[in-house]
Amino acid sequence: MGDSLGDPLRRYHATGRARPARTARILYLGLLAGPLLFAGVALALLPPQTPLDQPILLYTPFALAAVLFAGGLIIRTRIPQRTTAQSEEEWWRVNLPRALMVWSLFEGPALFGVAMYLTLGTAVPLLVTGVGLAMLLLNSPNRLIEG
Repeated sequence: MGDSLGDPLRRYHATGRARPARTARILYLGLLAGPLLFAGVALALLPPQTPLDQPILLYTPFALAAVLFAGGLIIRTRIPQRTTAQSEEEWWRVNLPRALMVWSLFEGPALFGVAMYLTLGTAVPLLVTGVGLAMLLLNSPNRLIEG
């Protein structure tokens, strides 16, 4: 099975070229950039719309954010602090999947808030976007590794 996909990946990781800490930072910046760019484009290029009179839709981003932010915070508590005996690369190799899940749970409502801003024509859902971005900033790679 020399042609399988797993063999090149195993060789790549075995040579030491895999750098999970760098990968984590790249993924984090990508997840942070998405809502920022989406909100920036929405606010700068799209004209204000007449707000829709749909109060249930106005509450949807807040309900979604409450559930996903809580899930992200619960998973965040399951990420251990790096020990002195553990290198940064070793720590990221073990904890990158959890960190990525936490960041994704914070990014999702941020994007949804911008989408609801575009849909509803009111800036109220952008509060969810702001909180999501704040949660991402408060859980940056450096802060996760420090515990």
